[in-house]
Amino acid sequence: MSVLVIKLLLVCLLGGWLALRLLPLSGPGRYPLSIGLGGLYALLFTGAMMWLMLVLMDLILPWIPLIGLVFLVVVVEILGRAGVCTVRSVSRPDVLPAAPLSRIQIIAVVVLSGLIGVRFLTLLPDVLLRPLFAWDAWTVWGYEARVWLETAGYVEFLPRTEWLSAPPDAFIRDGLIAYPQIVPALILWGAAGAEAWTGVGAGLLWLTAAGLTALMIFGALRQSRLPLPWALGAAYVFLSAPLLNAHVALYGYADLWVAAVIAAFAVLVLLAERSGQRFWYGLAALALLPLPLIKEEGLYWMICGFAALLAGRARLGLRSLFILSLGGLGVVWVAQMLGLDPVGAVTRGRLGLSLETMLDAMSGAARHAFFWFDWHLFGYLSLLVLAILLLRPRLAAEWRVLAAFCLLGLVLLWLVTPITGAGAFLTVGTLFSRLLLHLAPALALLGALVFHRCFGGEMSPGTFNGTGIRAESGQRRQVA
Repeated sequence: MSVLVIKLLLVCLLGGWLALRLLPLSGPGRYPLSIGLGGLYALLFTGAMMWLMLVLMDLILPWIPLIGLVFLVVVVEILGRAGVCTVRSVSRPDVLPAAPLSRIQIIAVVVLSGLIGVRFLTLLPDVLLRPLFAWDAWTVWGYEARVWLETAGYVEFLPRTEWLSAPPDAFIRDGLIAYPQIVPALILWGAAGAEAWTGVGAGLLWLTAAGLTALMIFGALRQSRLPLPWALGAAYVFLSAPLLNAHVALYGYADLWVAAVIAAFAVLVLLAERSGQRFWYGLAALALLPLPLIKEEGLYWMICGFAALLAGRARLGLRSLFILSLGGLGVVWVAQMLGLDPVGAVTRGRLGLSLETMLDAMSGAARHAFFWFDWHLFGYLSLLVLAILLLRPRLAAEWRVLAAFCLLGLVLLWLVTPITGAGAFLTVGTLFSRLLLHLAPALALLGALVFHRCFGGEMSPGTFNGTGIRAESGQRRQVA
């Protein structure tokens, strides 16, 4: 266990250092944002390296990804000292210091910090002592990791219908779903080095993913000049979501990793919109690419992300985007009447249009969102934020892409999924909760920005661009 803790700390610190070295950030929130972004993608790099070694070389070498990260750090440092890979540091000597916190704000910071600490401490017994829980996560992601570890190499998994024709080294599994294998590779990396498989310890990966996501939310809001209590409050809103804590305590599912990547996209988009720099937009687009490698649903979120980027570039208003989304649903309905199935084409036959279960699916989603309190107030707040932005679209002028992504995500959740074959899972609520978990970091970010704008004091347009520079009328001026 101690070895895994050391490896996790090394990966997050190395990733955070790379982010600090490569990203043009300064000002409040720089360090937590860099550690969150760098640590997340360093962990994904670790999983990808483990999987490539397993598939290409049939070897399990858990220290190779760490050596790869160290090599990247050394190369970046050498190039930086040579002046080839340098990030222009932004000095802000004229920036006025932040106003001191009031007594109420100090109390809020102490209470929120304590609540976040208690949240992590109460999850530690589960992630440190509980073996990988025997539910769906075990039959998909954990099972693959255990087989790879105990066979000390890569094996092929086949459905039970092929047991007669399967080669002798293949493993047969009931209910086989061809999910991407980055997450099993991460579990394997966490378990490698132990004398035998115990199933204990991999939960630290999920706890780390939740912590890195909270750091990204907090850091991005501080970069946007939100006061400390607001940034901490948004991080706590995300960390206190009941299903998030279930996915950490009963770890194994890939959904939290999808949420973490969506958080990275959301914070990069926020930095892009406040700076207007193409660098951040390009980085946000690149941040979406791991999604299909984590879970199949990641492909649909990636489509939403690229669509939001296009809508932002076209300066499309939120109302217009909403109308276009409803028009797109109308086209889908017409296609259904003509015997066509665009949903089946996008999902490669995995899902198809299924209008018969639409009402049951929407009622199941509503039960989980509004009556069973699976998400305390998250279901209410997300729709309230959307309603505020549709009524007052100028509020979203600075967060056009982020608001568009959240809008498209809620349309996908409430209007698209119920008319597909996935609607049957919405009826019992499990799929709804997972999709809302995916979208939760982006909603927490947008919600904090909107509520701060409405109730916490105005931020004038263009005041902060994520690098401590104001950009107005083609001129760059220091923020006062």
